[in-house]
Amino acid sequence: TNTVSGKAGPVDAYFSKMEQPGNQGLWKTIAGANLNIGPAEFYAQRGRSKQGDVDTRTKTVGARGSVPFMDGTLSGNVKRQFVEDQDPVTNYGFNWKGPVGPGTLHAEGNLMDVRNVGMEPSAKAEYIYKNPLWLGGNLSATGSYVNPLDPDRASAIKAMLRYTLGRQRGN
Repeated sequence: TNTVSGKAGPVDAYFSKMEQPGNQGLWKTIAGANLNIGPAEFYAQRGRSKQGDVDTRTKTVGARGSVPFMDGTLSGNVKRQFVEDQDPVTNYGFNWKGPVGPGTLHAEGNLMDVRNVGMEPSAKAEYIYKNPLWLGGNLSATGSYVNPLDPDRASAIKAMLRYTLGRQRGN
């Protein structure tokens, strides 16, 4: 892999080329740039990969950022990817992590929108309460939901409650 990158003020750019001749002649090139303004980052990237007879070209544009919100951190992103000869895919996501009561909540959501095909929403959350019984360890509750884009797959909801005994890293 050969990479060249540079930075000037709030802009950084890169170009990378990777070749694996023994892997059906696989090679990839990626070129992109990022613009950082305060808590936000805007980015664009072009890529091409070829392996055997398969030649794929992609273009990606997006934005992401984080800000303090309600004693925690709120992050968001939006990304649109164009793959040659396919419908474009747009992803919207958010993430919040912060203290709630005696523990920490981490919640996130995502929406994948494939033009002319449909949308796939998903969400998950985790709540961790450290040392609730004064024995060391953590109590955690997790849950997730996904409504797949594939009409042959059913929506799924998962939930789990777990208590881990003993001293945990980070305690």
